[in-house]
Amino acid sequence: MKYIILAFLIIASTSGCSTPNPSTKATQAAYEQVKPGMSRQQVYALLGQPRSERPEGDIDHCHTAVWGIPHGSHGWGHWTIEFSGDTVTGVTSGYVHVSASASL
Repeated sequence: MKYIILAFLIIASTSGCSTPNPSTKATQAAYEQVKPGMSRQQVYALLGQPRSERPEGDIDHCHTAVWGIPHGSHGWGHWTIEFSGDTVTGVTSGYVHVSASASL
């Protein structure tokens, strides 16, 4: 387990994790404005382009889009927005907490 944490920390420190999104629009304040029923166009106007989408490569018709949360007091994480057609049906977030005092 300690090697997994160490590998994660090395990758995160070298991957530019302070700006994990293609767009700097993806802020906590912008994310909090996203609500079920909004259009895909409204979400992309607020958050910019997602970091990834499923199905992959189909940003205009994806079912799920993911934006990275910049690291800070919560650690690293992601915002996931689910679509049905062009309408938001779900909004979730997840965090990976990394403690500076974690023993390796």
